Amino acid sequence: MAKHGFQRESELASIVVEWLQGHGSDVYQEVAVLGGVADIVTLDGPMISIIECKLSFGVQVVGQAIDRVRSAHRVWVAVPAATQGSLLVLRPALELYGIGVLTVAKPYGSPGRHTVVEQVAPRMNRRSPHAQRLRDRLEPEHKTFAEAGTASGKRWTAFESTRRELINVVRENPGISMSGAIKIIGKQHYASTSSARQSLSRWVKTGVIAEVEFQGGGLHLTGEK
Repeated sequence: MAKHGFQRESELASIVVEWLQGHGSDVYQEVAVLGGVADIVTLDGPMISIIECKLSFGVQVVGQAIDRVRSAHRVWVAVPAATQGSLLVLRPALELYGIGVLTVAKPYGSPGRHTVVEQVAPRMNRRSPHAQRLRDRLEPEHKTFAEAGTASGKRWTAFESTRRELINVVRENPGISMSGAIKIIGKQHYASTSSARQSLSRWVKTGVIAEVEFQGGGLHLTGEK
């Protein structure tokens, strides 16, 4: 195990999530934002914040945080407390862009409470140009679908939402046509109804949506008639 006591970023991020929830924040995990995917997004009334979690405190996580400034009112990096020696070197960049720093300490040996400490407060960016866009993108599924800091790339997307809706429609209406299913679920994130029909039909036929298959021209749950 590394000297800081964490094996995975998701382990550190889960402590930060619990800490944020304990302070009353509405927490979302693995959310697509401009330029990538944010580990943690929080809502506190009208305020939207982003926290990027890394096991090493260096240029990479600071660069990610700088890229998130345009999408949130506040941005932090969260790193193990054992890595905070880099703070002195990185402070000029943090202050220039208004990035805050949270350090996370994991108890060694016997069980104990993890501690999260704000070493640097972020600068408030009330005029963040894309904060409202990020707020509008948040879904309840972002809270639990994927763990913050996961290395698998798993995250809630518009496609995942459409996939689940299609499965539910087919479950309730076995034999329904793709056009009929789309009338129920809508075109979702597709530009048009025809593009939704073409794309979803392709994903079913190629097994990307493996839970559904075409049988006799209609849609059924895989293995069912």
